[in-house]
Amino acid sequence: MPGTPLRRRALGWSFIAGGMLSFLPVLGPWMFPVGFVILSVDSRRMRRSRRRLTITIGRRWPKLNAAMQPKRP
Repeated sequence: MPGTPLRRRALGWSFIAGGMLSFLPVLGPWMFPVGFVILSVDSRRMRRSRRRLTITIGRRWPKLNAAMQPKRP
């Protein structure tokens, strides 16, 4: 990730713009969350939300992962 805020913002917004061009093969809707995560590094409100989501997923991941595994006979 770029070290300066200006480069991070440019990269984040370019990912979001690339997400709008989802009709192209490589670009797609997967670029929206990546762009927002990059932009959240510089925003207090978004950074807090990202941390809470990371903690929630981290706590629930073992249960979710176990539920997604195929049952063995």
